[in-house]
Amino acid sequence: MIVDGRSFAPAKLHLDQNYPNPFNHSTLIGFDLPKRTNVSIIIYDLLGEEIIKLIDNKKHDRGYNTIAWNGIDKHNDIVTAGIYIVQIRMGSEIKNKKLVFLK
Repeated sequence: MIVDGRSFAPAKLHLDQNYPNPFNHSTLIGFDLPKRTNVSIIIYDLLGEEIIKLIDNKKHDRGYNTIAWNGIDKHNDIVTAGIYIVQIRMGSEIKNKKLVFLK
């Protein structure tokens, strides 16, 4: 967004804490992108094993974006209650946050 000649696009990649956290049905993950670029968002368990790719190297607009996760893994099964890591990748830049799934 540009207002009075000033840009309000983020200067760097930012990953918000998911909301709600903890969650038991669905959660929203917000992220800011400084430019239109390819991103990946992946959920991992605490052992580092991939649970699901929510976004797999797809182009997204600069600015604020959101994606929902419903606690389903890549096999379409509900994950067990526990702590998970959400990771966003934009080129070589990586950000991580913890999220908690409750049943």
